Amino acid sequence: MAATIVALATPVGEGGIGILRLSGSKALEIASPALHLHSLTTFSHAESRKLYYGHIIDPTDNSMVDEVLAVWMKAPTTYTGEDVVEIHCHSGMIPLRRTLEICIDAGAILANPGEFTLRAFQNGRLDLTQAEAVMDLVRAKSEASGKQAVMQLKGALGVHIGALSKRVLSLIASLEAWIDFSEEVDSPDVKGVETKLTELIASHRELLANANAGKALRTGLRTVIVGSPNVGKSSLLNALLGEERAIISEYPGTTRDTITEQIDINGVALILCDTAGMRESTDPLERLGVLRSLQAIDEGELFLLVLDGSRKLLREEKELLTSLVSHPLIIVANKSDLPAAIDEEELTALLPPLTPIVHTTLISSDSSKGVADLVAALERLICGLTAHRETALLTRERHVVAVREALLHLEQARASLLSGMTFDCLGLDLRLAWTCLAELTGEAVSQTIVDTIFAEFCIGK
Repeated sequence: MAATIVALATPVGEGGIGILRLSGSKALEIASPALHLHSLTTFSHAESRKLYYGHIIDPTDNSMVDEVLAVWMKAPTTYTGEDVVEIHCHSGMIPLRRTLEICIDAGAILANPGEFTLRAFQNGRLDLTQAEAVMDLVRAKSEASGKQAVMQLKGALGVHIGALSKRVLSLIASLEAWIDFSEEVDSPDVKGVETKLTELIASHRELLANANAGKALRTGLRTVIVGSPNVGKSSLLNALLGEERAIISEYPGTTRDTITEQIDINGVALILCDTAGMRESTDPLERLGVLRSLQAIDEGELFLLVLDGSRKLLREEKELLTSLVSHPLIIVANKSDLPAAIDEEELTALLPPLTPIVHTTLISSDSSKGVADLVAALERLICGLTAHRETALLTRERHVVAVREALLHLEQARASLLSGMTFDCLGLDLRLAWTCLAELTGEAVSQTIVDTIFAEFCIGK
């Protein structure tokens, strides 16, 4: 029998309410002696899911620790699938810490990080994708990431993967039935097996095609502002943020390090990264800044390339542009209040079709003409990148790896079939494909993967 665990379920600090949570078969037994209620002689007689008013009394000296509300929830229809008691105290370290100590002295043990959700997974209340969504919802930084986490918590991805898993198992079962009872069962139709494999492969490829959208919704898009020195990168950052975050100057090379801030565009978090100007320099600090800019480019997912519209493209800018054209990209042609010298035909020839070019006049933080056009261009770009936000999406690298490996095994199974190999030769790859999907939902998963996932959680969740 698992021990009864206890932890604070709310952040440490001053506030209106602090919640202590116990989970396990002895939760009611452990909490009852310290709870003195106004409407019951003992908390052990409490009705499930009914909130009671009373006090926590310190058993060592019968002094009052806090005025509280308490609720008992009977298994199995609780968050963890076990008996759960929650004690709602005033949120201050003294009453919360003493109440926690009283519960531990009465036989509870302090919960490990994520142990409440781990028990929910172990008791079949959540699959592994739903458990991950709990932490994603807690950490959501934008409306879109919050909505995607709620979809995962409701089981959108788990149900979708479960359906794929059942289709693979059905195919395995039909082939193995023929292998084991070939004299009694008709041979499967080769064309029919090929069709089923092709459909499964297409479903897996569709999931992988939308994986970037899932990552963008969950963690945001790392958006790197790049360009030569003194083209207005820091001014652009300030204009998008609506505040003086970066120092701006008429002198080139002012920015020596990357500056990172976050904004919300169309419900998606953009992690803006302002970088040092890209140029050759003998200044060791500026050279270090350029190296950090190159690192930021390597990690970038969306790019704002800022150019000086009042002069022709530099060789270094053409090279930088060429290196970025395979990524989501917006060109910001700055200083449009000055006579134009940039060759737009030359610029367009270097760009993929439909790459937005936005003209701005960000010479100083007081001049933000064109920023609205840039925000509109960002909204359109983000809509395209996250077009499938209302569907089940792979939001973590673990998901992507599992589906990619399942896809490889399905493709190998189809290749074996088309090469004329017997049905029993397909079985190994089909079972390996099923195992990959089962690891994703937790239906068949190693303890190492489980430990890794729940190590991300905070205590009390």
